[in-house]
Amino acid sequence: MKTFRWGVLCGLLVLIAACGFSLTEAAEPLQGESFVPQPGLRIFHKGILGSDGTRYDGSLVTARLDGDALATSAEETLTYYEYKQPPIDAAKNRAVWKYVATTEGIDKAPLVSRWKAERFFWLPKIPEVGVQWKTSWGRRREVMQTNLTVETEAGVFEGCIMVEHDVYAGGTGIERHYLAPGVGLVKILSLKGPTATKSTVWYEVTRIERVDPAQARQIVETLLK
Repeated sequence: MKTFRWGVLCGLLVLIAACGFSLTEAAEPLQGESFVPQPGLRIFHKGILGSDGTRYDGSLVTARLDGDALATSAEETLTYYEYKQPPIDAAKNRAVWKYVATTEGIDKAPLVSRWKAERFFWLPKIPEVGVQWKTSWGRRREVMQTNLTVETEAGVFEGCIMVEHDVYAGGTGIERHYLAPGVGLVKILSLKGPTATKSTVWYEVTRIERVDPAQARQIVETLLK
C-alpha cells in the first residue's frame, strides 16, 4: 500500500511539474492583439493633418461585429480647422477600419474609406524590440521600445510600445507611434530625423469613454451603411 501511495504521489509531482513547464513555455511576450482597441470605447483625439498645418479633432467608436475576433474602429465625428476658416464637419472623410488577426500578426483593413486606403500590416504578433517590417511601398517600421509609460490629455497609459515609422526616403523623417494595451494608438510624434531633439504632436488621445456594447455596435453599423 505504501509503495502504491508513493507511486501516486510521484506521478502527481511529475504531472504538476510538467504542467508548470508547459505554462512557462506557452507564455509569450507582449502580444500584438493586446494593442488592438477593446470594443465599447469612444476615443476622442486631436492632431495635425500635414505640412499645411490643418488641425482636426474627432472621436472613434469601437465595436465587435458578428463573426469578428477583434474590434472594428469607426470615426464617429471628424472636424477640420483650416487656417482662418470656420470648422468643417468632414463627414465624407470618415473611415471604418477592421482589425484582422493573421498568422504573422495584425492587419488593418478599410471597410469605409474616402482615401482609397488599402489593407496593410499593422503590428507583428509578438512586438518585441528590434522587430522590423516594411510597408507595401518599402518604408521601414520597427518596434523601438516596450513597457513604456505614455501621458496624454486622456491620462497616463502603462505598458505601451513605440513603433517608429520612416515617412521620408532614407529615414530623413520619422514618426513615433505610441500604442497602449486595450486602446491602440494614443500618440504620434513627428521628427525630422532619428537624432532630432524636437518633435511635433501629430496625434493625441484626449479622452476615453465607455460605450454600451450594443450602442457601439449600432453606431459602427450605421457608419458602414
